[in-house]
Amino acid sequence: MIDDPDNEWQDAEFTDADRALKTRVGSGGIPELLLQKAQESIDDNHSNDFKPYAEEYLKNISASLKALKDAEENAQRFVALQNISSNIMHLKANGGMFGYNLISMISNVALNF
Repeated sequence: MIDDPDNEWQDAEFTDADRALKTRVGSGGIPELLLQKAQESIDDNHSNDFKPYAEEYLKNISASLKALKDAEENAQRFVALQNISSNIMHLKANGGMFGYNLISMISNVALNF
């Protein structure tokens, strides 16, 4: 582990790809104009709200918890646990994407539990 995160990359070395690889994959890079348009689209997209998504995930978790409680076979329990985990992962990922970092952190704790 590096003690000083400010100097974490000071010893990094960059290696140019050989010509054969460059020929196969191309020169790469995204034109600046496309990056600007993408950023503008993200900045202007205020119509997407996290609340309906979060409510759906929480509803699914609640239903899966009930199914887990009522399950009589291990296969049913396994499916219920998968559904719970999947919905918590959605909360974690989408919480971060929409800027609700606390939801992401709590979801991460739930996943680790």
